[in-house]
Amino acid sequence: MDAFHYIAKRRIEEAMKDGLFDHLPKLGEIDCRLKGEAFFREWLARKLEREGYIPPETERMLVIVRLEREIPAMAARVRNGEEGRAAFDGKVAERNRLVRAYNLTMPPERHLFVRPPEFWLERA
Repeated sequence: MDAFHYIAKRRIEEAMKDGLFDHLPKLGEIDCRLKGEAFFREWLARKLEREGYIPPETERMLVIVRLEREIPAMAARVRNGEEGRAAFDGKVAERNRLVRAYNLTMPPERHLFVRPPEFWLERA
């Protein structure tokens, strides 16, 4: 360890002993029990969130929600013969592709269901 690191480490330890870090804003927001990669992932997620970055799984979920609002209206128009089936099937396929990608990044208890076009047509 070079002299710079030694001095820096000693000053940090002294500051901790004096309680200078005890009243910092956002103290305790990151679980300090996390170690290694888990701590880094948590820290990085919060940093990116503060910078305005939206994680890909959140972005996918926003698109899925938007599609789930559009699909029932499209299904009603398809059932009434006002709109072609190909565009509707394309929207459903896009939603299902995003759901599969979302499910790959989420734990099983947060998985979404892939729905066939008939599911949406029956509910319209």
